[in-house]
Amino acid sequence: MNDWGGPVGLDFARRHPERVKRLVIANTWCWPVGDDFHFRSFSFLMSSWIGQYLLRHHNIFVNRVMPRAVGDRSVLTPEIMAHYRGAQPSPAARAASAALPGYIVGASDWLRSIWQDRDTFADKPALILWGLKDIAFRRKELERWKSALRDVEVREFEDCGHFLAEEAPGRVVEALRGFMGLSVEARPMGLRPGFDLDDIGGLLDVLDGPSRR
Repeated sequence: MNDWGGPVGLDFARRHPERVKRLVIANTWCWPVGDDFHFRSFSFLMSSWIGQYLLRHHNIFVNRVMPRAVGDRSVLTPEIMAHYRGAQPSPAARAASAALPGYIVGASDWLRSIWQDRDTFADKPALILWGLKDIAFRRKELERWKSALRDVEVREFEDCGHFLAEEAPGRVVEALRGFMGLSVEARPMGLRPGFDLDDIGGLLDVLDGPSRR
């Protein structure tokens, strides 16, 4: 769970704890941050008319914010940037992502309710993957996670920022394998009903395929 995936995923985890065995958390949060100037100022700026114009018409998240949020900009090759630009190619397609900054503060009640229910997932085995060069989520947020989760393993990436899957895919896959107890030799994904832990090995091989090395 990364960025907004944290609140969304942990909202599910607190509502359906019996369906969640483990947590993987990467540069995210799930508590109200309206009293933190770091988050409040970003939310205010990006929700203003100029922020909304830049988000919708100049794709500022991809073109400006994303390069600043990684540890090494060279990982964002022209092909990768083209992929992210192509995902939301028009102002209309960017409407949802443009709305998100306002909810950093605007969704405080929802975020508070998740955090107040954290005992529903705090005892689950958790792996934290944290890029220390992130401009959004800092060591301050990492320390809060470490204090709140009771069965936690932490992997810090000193050379990476917000987008660990792009910046260090091999190391991320290695950490996931270790956390899930998977062998290096992935098992093929079976075509059968359901989806269990054994299937993850095949998925990780796809993520760590030749195109990602």
